[in-house]
Amino acid sequence: MSDTFEKEEFDNLMMNKLKAKKMCVDYLKQHTLEFHECLDTDNGSTGIVVALPHCYDCPDKRLEAELSFYDSCNEARVFYTQNAASWVEESTNKDALYRLMNFINARVWPQSHDGADGTLYSANCLICPRIYVTEDDSYDITATTMIDYNICDMAPLEVMDAVTVSMPQILNELSAPIFLLVLGKIDVETAMQLVREKFGME
Repeated sequence: MSDTFEKEEFDNLMMNKLKAKKMCVDYLKQHTLEFHECLDTDNGSTGIVVALPHCYDCPDKRLEAELSFYDSCNEARVFYTQNAASWVEESTNKDALYRLMNFINARVWPQSHDGADGTLYSANCLICPRIYVTEDDSYDITATTMIDYNICDMAPLEVMDAVTVSMPQILNELSAPIFLLVLGKIDVETAMQLVREKFGME
């Protein structure tokens, strides 16, 4: 068996963006999540946009996720609706919001879990998103992570659960402190205290 043949066989077994996208689509269909495929005209990457309903503490009671597939990794973003982004754009409390985002990224360590008391896999911090306000004038508040295809290959269920369950759960739990602050109902110290209480920091 030649070295060239062995490398080709190995490459065929490795996860790539086509296999990763198929893995995502299969998961979404199995879990009956509404989605559509898209193309990023800026960089030519293919993507999937997913509707995430039943996020009852979020504006409009829903979130959205977008997965973009690059050559060696995929980018997963979970974000609030356009209504929420418009509240951020019009807010006079952006400096306080940025301080709260810094506090969240320093202190909140989201865990993924299987929702079945660890029978499928143990709770873990395999996927650790960053939570921030986008700088593209859209004012989206998003949780974003980059996931290497080797991780998708080794832990496909954990990856997809993180994107469709754990990351949305984090944004749902953060919704009250974030948007009460954005709308000027509380100050940043109170917002931080709400985060501490929600995530058991005290």
